[in-house]
Amino acid sequence: MLIPINKLLKKRLKKFKLNSQIEAVKVCEASQDVIKNFFSEKIVKTPPPRLSCRFKNGTLKLRGAATVYLSEIRLNEEVIREKINNQLGSPLVKKIIF
Repeated sequence: MLIPINKLLKKRLKKFKLNSQIEAVKVCEASQDVIKNFFSEKIVKTPPPRLSCRFKNGTLKLRGAATVYLSEIRLNEEVIREKINNQLGSPLVKKIIF
């Protein structure tokens, strides 16, 4: 009997408890894309530096950028959080901290 690969993969991810780690990677990648696009919409000549990102229990922690970028992200936190969740297709990010 053949088992579809997607069912087998889901089963293995659950067995080895990798779902939360994969989710964290997806959230961090989406946040980098959203932040990059957010600053390019504002016609900033230099792109924002890549941020250090951690995601756990609905909280996205960003570090490593110049204070100017972090301040702008903080001022627009709700918009950025909404864009990240829209890109992911579900409301995973509940809070952004710096």
